[in-house]
Amino acid sequence: MKNQRRIFTLFFLISLLAISSSTLASPAIIPVTVDPRIELFSLIFRLAGNQEYIQCKIPSYAAEADSVFHDYRDHAVVELARLLRQNHGISYNAPMELALHVTDPPGLQERVPFDPLPVSLDNRWTTAEAGKFLVEARKFAKESDYMGFFTTHNDWFVQAQNRLSLLLASTDIVPWFAEYFGVRSPAEFRIELAMFNGGHSYGPSFIQPDGLIEFHSILGVWQVDAQNLPDFPEKVIHTIVHEFSHSFINPLVDDHEKALESAGQALYPLVAEKMKSKAYGNWQTMFYESLVRVMTIKWISDTAGEDKVSRHLEHQQRIGFYWISELFEVLAEYENNRDQYQTFEQFMPVVVGFFSDYAAVAEASIATLENEWTAEALEKGAKAPSVLSVNPPNGAVDVDTSCPAVIITFDRPMKDKSWSVMSTGQPIPEVAGMVSYNDDRTVLTIPVALVAGVSYGFALNSPTGGGFMDENGNELSEYLVSFRTRDE
Repeated sequence: MKNQRRIFTLFFLISLLAISSSTLASPAIIPVTVDPRIELFSLIFRLAGNQEYIQCKIPSYAAEADSVFHDYRDHAVVELARLLRQNHGISYNAPMELALHVTDPPGLQERVPFDPLPVSLDNRWTTAEAGKFLVEARKFAKESDYMGFFTTHNDWFVQAQNRLSLLLASTDIVPWFAEYFGVRSPAEFRIELAMFNGGHSYGPSFIQPDGLIEFHSILGVWQVDAQNLPDFPEKVIHTIVHEFSHSFINPLVDDHEKALESAGQALYPLVAEKMKSKAYGNWQTMFYESLVRVMTIKWISDTAGEDKVSRHLEHQQRIGFYWISELFEVLAEYENNRDQYQTFEQFMPVVVGFFSDYAAVAEASIATLENEWTAEALEKGAKAPSVLSVNPPNGAVDVDTSCPAVIITFDRPMKDKSWSVMSTGQPIPEVAGMVSYNDDRTVLTIPVALVAGVSYGFALNSPTGGGFMDENGNELSEYLVSFRTRDE
């Protein structure tokens, strides 16, 4: 399989290096859809209890799906999905990649042969397991009348698609990628809204039989308005750029894997805890994310201005990508020497050299940053508000799903309508009502809808601050909340 991956990477890069503007198949406006394949596979893994697929932030949609498909919770495909996660780690991007490789339900036919397994498909799948899953998924789609459920939401889907399309109308994502990476590849850019996925988004690719490459940004929906319509803040564009970047960056990292291995093996143990909290389980994924995140910040710099960059760089440093400021500076060499580096692929040896050099001083560099942050936190902490209590209690392991709200008590009046609940890699409780303070703004009530047998976790503010602050603007230091609901 590894050799096949290498062949795929080489093919992919050869495609990307075709510098003919006439082959750019994608229009400037990227089509936005809700894809029945993605919704179906998300639903199946939601029913199976995969934590990343029970993050739906659209209460009415989640409740309707849970009701309609209640009697299918133990369907053969759901049981198989549970086993696939347990035995093969099929989770996160793997179900989404499989969805792109088949036709619409209920047929779910292979778009390319699965024997041998397509090299564009996550190698946690095997030909046999993918085949078994599709057999049962077809039965599920037919027996449950899945497409009936999907089509009844078409008008609502169209409204969501139109909202995001309107936001994207003034952006130039496709030309930016073509220019920055130095490619005019025969490719299509596509965005799919994943209604069940909450804050989880993915950036897979698919190669059509004729060689046309599909770049996908599978975008989770994490915010709705009062009308229960998906709501897209402007910063959602950053997530879209992030996910598309994976299609460009991952093959480059794979192609230079041997050269990056030594640095990766030296760096990953130093940040493993922070990486694993985001499901980045190896040094290769760490490098994918390092480069994808620095590319996203480069997009922000080019489109929103350099004054926005420092805050984003610091945030990435604090969540474990300590080297990202230096990596961002390395990009200047590429940008200032495009006559020498016509494509980013040609610049990758410089990136490899950067990581090798950083690995040699990583422990000292990371320690210096951590010491600076500790001193800064002590200074801010002297003025910062404190959390007096959380209910359900922090660390509780037997919380009843009937618990109506998470209640947080502070030691002083807080600024009203200002809060930041941040992901820590665990599921965040579904908000089921209006978040509000009491009259003196010392007690915050977050109405929630809890699911049995789930380990929830989130942070109030991030390491770099956030919306929780007192009346005088003193920010709450990052405060972690976690609890588990009892099993059914």
